[in-house]
Amino acid sequence: MSTHQFNLNLLNGFALRQGAKPVPTPSTAKRVLAYLAVHGPSSRAVVAGELWPEVTEGRADGSLRSTLWRLGRRSHDLVRCHADVLSLGEPVEVDVDELDRAARAVLDGEPIGAAGQAVVLRGGDLLPDWAEQWVVIERERLRQLRLHALDALAEQLCARGGYPEALAAAMQAVDVEPLRESGHRALIMIYLASGSPGHALDHYESYRTMLRTVLGLEPSARMRTLLSRGVRDTPDVRAADPG
Repeated sequence: MSTHQFNLNLLNGFALRQGAKPVPTPSTAKRVLAYLAVHGPSSRAVVAGELWPEVTEGRADGSLRSTLWRLGRRSHDLVRCHADVLSLGEPVEVDVDELDRAARAVLDGEPIGAAGQAVVLRGGDLLPDWAEQWVVIERERLRQLRLHALDALAEQLCARGGYPEALAAAMQAVDVEPLRESGHRALIMIYLASGSPGHALDHYESYRTMLRTVLGLEPSARMRTLLSRGVRDTPDVRAADPG
C-alpha cells in the first residue's frame, strides 16, 4: 500500500481511516496503535508488558511481534521501530493530539480560530468502552483538560462579546460535568454580560436546587457574589438577589 495520510480516531471510539476509507483493524492492532497514540514512543518491552500483562514476557513479546507483522502487511507507515522503540508513523494523525493541542492553546491564551474552537467543543471521551487502566487514566486527564479549556474558552469569548459561542462552550462544560460549579458560573457570567439577568437568576436557582438535592450543598460564595453584583442594579430581579 502506498504512503497516504492515516487518521486515527480514539475519541468516542476507535476508527482508523486512510483518506475516506475505513481500515480494518484487528483487536490487538487497535490496542498497539491506541497505546502508541496515547503514550508516544515506547519500548517494545513496555508495550508488550502493558498490553499482554497476563502472560509471560516471552509470550507477550511474541504477541507483539505478530501484531506488528500484521500491521506491516497493511502499511509500513503505521508503526515505526527504531532502536527497539515503537512509535506511530509520520502519516498518522490522531484526534487526541488535535484536542490536546487546541485545549492547551486555549489555556495559554493563544488564538485558535473557529477550527480550534470546534475541536474543543466537539471533544469526546477517549475509547469509552475500553477498561484498561492506561486508558482510564488518560481518559480522565483529557476530560479534565477539556473542561478547563471550555471554562477558559467561554470566558475569553464572553470578554470579546461572542456571547452565542461563549454560551456553547459553557453549556458543553455543564453537559460533561453537571455538578461542577465552574461551568454554571460561566453561564451566569455570560447571561449577565449579555444583558439577561433574569436568565442568570433562573439558572442559579436551577443549579442550587440540583446541588441541594444531589449533594446537600449550596453554591459557593463566589457564585453568589457574581450573581448579586449582576442583579443589584436591575429592578425587576433585585428582589430575588441571593446575596
